Amino acid sequence: MPPVQSTYGTMSAARAGMIANGEGVLNDISRTVEDSAGIGFGVLVFQGTDDLGITATPGTKVRGITARAQARDAATPDKYAQYETAKVITTGVIWVTVSGAVTAGADAYYTSAGAFTATSSGNTALTGAFFDSSALSGGLAKIRLG
Repeated sequence: MPPVQSTYGTMSAARAGMIANGEGVLNDISRTVEDSAGIGFGVLVFQGTDDLGITATPGTKVRGITARAQARDAATPDKYAQYETAKVITTGVIWVTVSGAVTAGADAYYTSAGAFTATSSGNTALTGAFFDSSALSGGLAKIRLG
């Protein structure tokens, strides 16, 4: 009897927005997506115009990072749609895509476009956050919010 499968693809270790682990304190909040294009997973979000709203457009108050949702429809497989309730991590460790090379222990910053970086020059500090793993530009790294 021939084998059913003899070759296997490589699974990725993580995806943006996945909660990395449950160590320490993990806190999340629910917020309504205001952006008409929706908001992806592992994205830094800011206070929206509504009391419980969020936007990916950098603003004055960081609310957290969007966590990946498992059950998705075909229209929005990798993001929260407008007016959908998003899970936002405020404390804990979560996977994000970085815009430049980062090393474990480096302080976390965000660019004017909301991208994650370890470069302080011209960027805004993500208060109390640091990278918990290393990654090359465009790769996935764990970021610890606290």
